[in-house]
Amino acid sequence: MKTLFVDIETRSKVDLKSCGAYRYAEEAELLLLGYAYDTDPVAVIDVINNQQIPVNVIVDLWDPEILKVAHNANFERTLLRRHFGYDRHLLPPQQWLCTAAWGAYAGLPRSLDSACQVAGIAGKLLGGKALITKFCTKHKPCCGEDWKSFKAYNRQDVEVERELYKWLHQYPMPAKEWDLWCMDQEINDRGFRIDVPFVKACIDISETHRAVLAKEATAISGIANPNSVAQLKKYLGENVKTLNKAAVAEMLAKGATGVTRRLLEIRQSLALSSVKKYQALANAVCQDGRVRGTMLYYGAHTGRWSGRLFQPQNLPRIKPVDPETAHMMILKKDAEDIELFYGDIEACLSSMIRTAIIAPKDGFLRVDDYSAIEARVCAWLAGEEWILGVFRRDEPYYEATAAKMYHLDPAAITKELRQKGKTAALSLQYQGSVGALQRMGVESMNEEEMLELVRAWRAACPAIVAYWGRLNNAALDAVRGAGPQKVGLLTFRVKNHDMFIDLPAGRALIYRNFEVTESSKTGEPAVAYDWEEKGKVLRKQLYGGLLCENVVQSIARDILAEHLLDCKDVCVLHVHDEVVLENKEIPLRIPSWCEGLPLKIAGFTSTYYKKE
Repeated sequence: MKTLFVDIETRSKVDLKSCGAYRYAEEAELLLLGYAYDTDPVAVIDVINNQQIPVNVIVDLWDPEILKVAHNANFERTLLRRHFGYDRHLLPPQQWLCTAAWGAYAGLPRSLDSACQVAGIAGKLLGGKALITKFCTKHKPCCGEDWKSFKAYNRQDVEVERELYKWLHQYPMPAKEWDLWCMDQEINDRGFRIDVPFVKACIDISETHRAVLAKEATAISGIANPNSVAQLKKYLGENVKTLNKAAVAEMLAKGATGVTRRLLEIRQSLALSSVKKYQALANAVCQDGRVRGTMLYYGAHTGRWSGRLFQPQNLPRIKPVDPETAHMMILKKDAEDIELFYGDIEACLSSMIRTAIIAPKDGFLRVDDYSAIEARVCAWLAGEEWILGVFRRDEPYYEATAAKMYHLDPAAITKELRQKGKTAALSLQYQGSVGALQRMGVESMNEEEMLELVRAWRAACPAIVAYWGRLNNAALDAVRGAGPQKVGLLTFRVKNHDMFIDLPAGRALIYRNFEVTESSKTGEPAVAYDWEEKGKVLRKQLYGGLLCENVVQSIARDILAEHLLDCKDVCVLHVHDEVVLENKEIPLRIPSWCEGLPLKIAGFTSTYYKKE
């Protein structure tokens, strides 16, 4: 198949970082189009200065027999559709290949610069960021020596994209993964509808209320900027080392009084980050009232999607008992009634963020959630039969966990014991100990009591504990040259300097540039590999619990992905174990490779997004 490598440079009145490619495209113009066919020289078309794009290139952009390749191809697809004035159904993702997505599968950083550095591909032009700032952000006249340099920068982008494309062929990406990337593009193209007046009302109420709180804080303390953590810490005294959520909650629980207590309460309210999500929605909403581009394919090493712009992961549950009434009060901007009925205004707004996502006019949203999917997959892989039995009989999992830990009848489990079972089940599955419990916010137990909880859970789950060791030993044996190692449905193997874990759905987890080193925690041998985080490549050590977490979350992701392929035409949003559909219910299909795994999906319909 003939290949067309594409890279564009654009500018817009809209900020790309805060608003996303789809909103940006609505007011964007094309500056440069760099392209090359196969191994041909790169050509750069100076579009902004009225140089015409060759007719054959335009034709080939629509030709399904021509493979278009770009780094972060979503941007090229979206902006070129805008430039040519065609609707969003053209330039379909099935005709494109994204080297950023492929690189993420192969364990590379997502940015082109960083990916090329890791792959050993030279050629990026120095000063490129300054040129982007000048012509794409500051909108300076497109002429002169800097403009010539910018065109050279565009040309080199195409050249290094082509080299990266060739380099990536040593990490073949399964056909199903390309289907999932295409599906991801279609879901991002579709987006979800938001209640724009509601979002704007939340922003207005929050801005007014935050100004009132800041003024109160200044009045009672004399602090010039109550939003300044440094100023607030100085006022509260040297003993206050941090003002994060847990620290503020702890100080309040320990009985802070007077001005100190009120300042902490104000800090708690002003620090609610979920309120910022309303502004993110307002920034990203397109002219038709839909927000697009919030899902990032292969956003995590396990293959899970991550969020962009609005960041839909880990949204708070709706707290008002009657969210419809709260919604009405917010639309009326009735701050006094909101505070009277629901207490803290910022907390109420924060908890209502899900309701900003709404069904199409005269339609509905279908929300489906996989129940306790990680616990089910972990027990299934490890062969922890008592847990599988609990799920097959549809019994309460946390009560059953507490009963197993404390050798009691499930009927005898108190609320307190159930909470211990829940805490243990959620914190300790991946070899966590006291630190994991502390990160969960456990405050009612001392360290010895936490250790006892760890011991009780591990004694109740011997197959899972043994599974950690089996995974760790398989990784060590594989990288030491013992050949492929099978652990149930998984196969550990090595190719060159990379370790692969073949998963039952047909893809692999890739751990790049491995070595056997000494564990920083235990002193035992451990496998270390290159880990990409926020565009930087770091070294990370593996251990049994981390490998368990990786494969469990990967398989849970693959189960979700199978369901997404079934409902791709109506899906508007998905988050780890949950899918949101418009105007249709799609029954769960258990993948053929999941034999014996007791999955359960629970769902409901609504006119707005919520957790049931």
